Amino acid sequence: MQVADTVWDQQETDGAKRLQQLTGALLPSSIGLVERAAEASVDQLLANLSGSAPVPTTLTNHLAQHLFFTCTKVNRTLNPQEIQVLYRVTPAQARAILTAMNACYAQSLHSQRVARMKANHKHTAAGTNAKPTWVYTFTDSDSYQCAQDELMILQLLNVATLDDGARQITIAQVVQYPPGSGKNTAIAGLLGIP
Repeated sequence: MQVADTVWDQQETDGAKRLQQLTGALLPSSIGLVERAAEASVDQLLANLSGSAPVPTTLTNHLAQHLFFTCTKVNRTLNPQEIQVLYRVTPAQARAILTAMNACYAQSLHSQRVARMKANHKHTAAGTNAKPTWVYTFTDSDSYQCAQDELMILQLLNVATLDDGARQITIAQVVQYPPGSGKNTAIAGLLGIP
């Protein structure tokens, strides 16, 4: 058993170093991610064995399910570069895995997606004194899509201007909310981002 533990520890360390080298993450956080991904493998296996999770029928769906369990363990959504390194896949495959996970598990990961959206944006004031706006620029497509989803839930997507190429959303700093109520509310408070 001790030999197996030594091999496991070495593989864990090697994996964390590779993750650190390719993503630029700090070694302690890389070790943590590798440990959580290993724990997620056990959770995924047990969920599939017990019948509490659907059995994936494709490799992408299998990895998407594993990614869901990993994201649950680390309490955030992994970025595409982390997915690419963790699963040793191309950037396009990493995006496909992330898309599949979001399609299957979006509701379960909602709070994590919102937290990632809040962390992965920059905002600038724009507009005029009479009609001030916020321009939100998102660093990744998942955060940009999450912001759109949140605006759609709030029924405010129709008052926002979207720029998919730049991953930007421009919206008035103060909006009527609920729509048609006549009540003015700061959009930053509704989205939870300044």
